[in-house]
Amino acid sequence: GKIVKTFNSNGQTVNSVAFSPNGRLILAGYQDESGAIALKSFDTRDGKKVRDFHGIQTAVNSVAFSPDDSWLVSGSEDRKLKLWELPTGRMVRSLDEHKEGVSSVAVSPDGRWIASSSHDVTVKLWDVSSGRVSHTFPGATWSETPVAFSPDSKFLIAGNSDPKGNVHRLKLWDLATHREVHSFEP
Repeated sequence: GKIVKTFNSNGQTVNSVAFSPNGRLILAGYQDESGAIALKSFDTRDGKKVRDFHGIQTAVNSVAFSPDDSWLVSGSEDRKLKLWELPTGRMVRSLDEHKEGVSSVAVSPDGRWIASSSHDVTVKLWDVSSGRVSHTFPGATWSETPVAFSPDSKFLIAGNSDPKGNVHRLKLWDLATHREVHSFEP
């Protein structure tokens, strides 16, 4: 591949990134040397900053867009998931059920669910409309656990990693029954 655009982080560490489903925006969570935190969106066509999202207190470890590009979710070290309106940049909801920092977030393709994993070694399924945890999945063994939904929004997969980030097992759950369907070893 060929690099088509470089976005300058101005010396800030980039902790998380995501493309909007329509491909027009990039979202990035930053932290600079002083510890200042930022969540920003950029236009993919010209690289210009579109918006700053205010109210970020701790490192943003993971970000994801809604499938219709109307909102996004961020997961941070403060244990919270925050839902943001994309057009205004306004935080509309804060979800706080994890006992430690959030390491990964994903939004289901149908927009009904958010999955999150945390340093508290849990994987949670959130109902977007109510903002409540629908289910906590057992079996996470390490805190750095990536999460993702199947394209039909019927399954959730999580990778159990060790402290160095090496994935040792993938677990696939059926969202209708909340049962583990399969466990994979990469």
